[in-house]
Amino acid sequence: DKAGGAAVAAYRLHRALRDHGHESRMVVKQRSDFDDPDIRVMGGAGRRTRFKKYLGGKVLRLQRRLLFGKLFKTLNPIKHSFPVVSLFRKEAVDSFDPDVVQVRWFQDEYLNPEDLLKIDRPIIWTMADGWPFAGCEHHILQGDERYISGYENRRPDGESGLNIHKWMYERKRKAYRKLKNTVFVTQSDWLRQMAAESALLKDFRIEVIPNGVDQRDFYPLDKELAREALGLPKERPVIVFGAVNAVSDPNKGYKELFDALTQLASKGYATSSLLIFGTGRASSYSIEGLDVYHVGAVNSEALLRLVYSAGDVMVVPSRMETFSLTSIEAQACGTPVVAFRASGVQETITHQESGYLAKPFEVESLLEGIEYCLKNRKEMSKNALRNVEDRFTIELMVERYTRLYHELINDF
Repeated sequence: DKAGGAAVAAYRLHRALRDHGHESRMVVKQRSDFDDPDIRVMGGAGRRTRFKKYLGGKVLRLQRRLLFGKLFKTLNPIKHSFPVVSLFRKEAVDSFDPDVVQVRWFQDEYLNPEDLLKIDRPIIWTMADGWPFAGCEHHILQGDERYISGYENRRPDGESGLNIHKWMYERKRKAYRKLKNTVFVTQSDWLRQMAAESALLKDFRIEVIPNGVDQRDFYPLDKELAREALGLPKERPVIVFGAVNAVSDPNKGYKELFDALTQLASKGYATSSLLIFGTGRASSYSIEGLDVYHVGAVNSEALLRLVYSAGDVMVVPSRMETFSLTSIEAQACGTPVVAFRASGVQETITHQESGYLAKPFEVESLLEGIEYCLKNRKEMSKNALRNVEDRFTIELMVERYTRLYHELINDF
């Protein structure tokens, strides 16, 4: 219910809906919040569910070692999913007697596309990435247009072995053609445009509803106090970067950030500090000329609020993001954000006001953005707060979803 970006976004919507007087229930694969009576594990804790989870774990390990390791080769390093085992229990969903069923995540042997056909309620599928309209890939590499043709095009260079993308595409196509009363939702117009031109979703209704932040959780703290709490120097510029396994995942853009900050240190910012949060070894993050602080994985809004508030600028150098929750969280804490003008993250930033959009994927332009935000951080901090207030509050997200819920219920 709270592990990973998609789960965090789903939980926050669930909580916000209840705060605004609506009934909301969650059915999850794994539960971490045992104080919330409205969260249940799909299938409960019975023997059947435990066996399916055990089997699902075996399937995932087999896929990693055999399917994605030997029988299928690709230059796309981002996550691929070919679900086999399903934990779906119709009675678990029906027990809530829902008016609308909202789906967030299928992978890791939780749900299969075919399970949608068992739901006899209006469905909203909020897409965390491109998997719903692709084959097995969660993010589609630039230039690969097979998702538009229905995977009829020639396979890209570097891909060989079993054509699992075509297999997964066909499974989705057969399931989707029987779907009724289903709306797909994206957090960014960038992802909506891709979905709308895809062979799988071009005939479906697709809405854009950006994620929102709860300003009770994310707001500016006194910068000196935040730095003192984290053991950071008070007078030096602080650059914030957060990602999961950033060094090993090229999509997170750590190489570009490393090169930009190496140049930054040589241009008179040698007294700057880099504050990193997220998984990965602290020893992996070392930049000559800069002091690097690593706080590790952050699992609470309170600690995230400290991290964002301590920074002068947040850098999100990802090559591909469907949205970027960290971008709007940082801005809600008054910290401007630098990112590349690419994918969904660009829609969270107003260029040279609440942050800076660098040319994709140019190190020099990324460096210019960091310098620009450091030089103008006081005014940009105010603009970042205004950007969230105008576009990305939790109230706006609830209002947009509530309107969609009522539409679907009335048309059902």
